[in-house]
Amino acid sequence: MINRPSLEKKRKFAIELQKQREVIIAKHIPIAKKVYKHIIKDIINNYKLKQPIKNIIDNYKAEISLMITNIYRDSYKKFARHFRNNIAKEDKKSQFKNLYYEIKNDTNDIQFELSLEKALKQYANIHSDYILNTFYNDFSRYEKLAFLTFAKQYNEQMNELSILNNSSNSIFGNFFLRNKINKLTQDIQDNYKNRESKITDILGQALEENVLQQRAEAVATQETLFSESFTRQKEAEYISQTNKSEVLKEWNSIFKETTRLTHAEASGQIKKVNELFLVKNPKTFANEYGLEPKDENFSLENKINCYCFIIYFLEEKDEKRGFR
Repeated sequence: MINRPSLEKKRKFAIELQKQREVIIAKHIPIAKKVYKHIIKDIINNYKLKQPIKNIIDNYKAEISLMITNIYRDSYKKFARHFRNNIAKEDKKSQFKNLYYEIKNDTNDIQFELSLEKALKQYANIHSDYILNTFYNDFSRYEKLAFLTFAKQYNEQMNELSILNNSSNSIFGNFFLRNKINKLTQDIQDNYKNRESKITDILGQALEENVLQQRAEAVATQETLFSESFTRQKEAEYISQTNKSEVLKEWNSIFKETTRLTHAEASGQIKKVNELFLVKNPKTFANEYGLEPKDENFSLENKINCYCFIIYFLEEKDEKRGFR
């Protein structure tokens, strides 16, 4: 039988894995913020000049791709030997130690790492397109909100002016309200005259307050989780190809208030390394299949903000023993 890790070992593994993830995330959030701030500044400057914003955003393809590649590179350094290091560190049996050193010194090891790095670069290119499209959708949404916000403010001023004009019809009203009416009338005229500048200011503030913080954190987090999950799966597949052992894997959910019900249900599934996990879509409950939590075959509803993780095992022919 497979000797799976105890709940306590799983808990420790989850804590340690999350710490490793958070180190990478924390490093790249400030970097992502700088990139996003630069893009927003460029957008606002060109918006004032009535330049096509989609083209401006698309011009940052290389910069976004490089930003993601750097996240992947840090994940690669941390997780490309994650399983092998655990084998050497946690199991004292000589047969497993020998397996570690045989794999470590395998002539195909360099080829594996080169192919992994190549695959991650390809995903950086793909994901950068998604991020840029999301950025443009954010811009379009906040542009509409900027127009609506200005219109609301303008209408509120007009309503206030109407009330003041009605009040000024009294004997004492003209004396006390004339200055206020004149000032408000001038403000309304100035705002309407400078409406494009006002709308641009509202738009810039909205992008700074919402997109800059939220998207920078989301990109650093999601791309770290993706590259960690992808890298560890590829390493397990590589070990499996040595034919010295059978690699199995177990889906594990981090149980907290935000954990999807369908992910909690998936927790505990055991598959061979190249087999697919079954995870239901949390909205439609349709069946979805993937090799690991961030598999591209899973929907966004399953992948976004998912902190599930995989524990990999080695199964020997003569003796079966589980590994973290």
